[in-house]
Amino acid sequence: MNPGFLCFTATDTIIIIETGIAVILALSSNKVGELLMEKAEKMDLRLFTREDMLLSVINQLAEKAALASTELVLLNWDFSAKETQKLMKFLMKKQLTKAGLSKRDFRKKVKKIKPDIVSVKVFTNQLKVAFDAEGRFPDLLND
Repeated sequence: MNPGFLCFTATDTIIIIETGIAVILALSSNKVGELLMEKAEKMDLRLFTREDMLLSVINQLAEKAALASTELVLLNWDFSAKETQKLMKFLMKKQLTKAGLSKRDFRKKVKKIKPDIVSVKVFTNQLKVAFDAEGRFPDLLND
């Protein structure tokens, strides 16, 4: 999830998610706009960017089709091309050498490649599901 994503609820509550940490603000109706503008100025707020909307549509289609995709997992976790290349190169090397790779060791490597990742356990589980669905890296992350 991207930093600065806003969620509006039926009551006058706004949930602002920054780097995976939800902050709930209860607001009176007349203060919503004022506080929202104040928060938007303080943080890099991205509402409905083209990239976010495209990713949302792709995720909805994948969910309806029960599709698990490695690339979609990496996109959802905001991996850059460089981070993706490092991660995939590492995994290919482990698979080719039949060295095996535990989820714990994988999480350590992910944190080195992408130190700002918020929940490496959730990421690892999502990636493993995608790998299994695609038949990728069958000898890895099996613990």
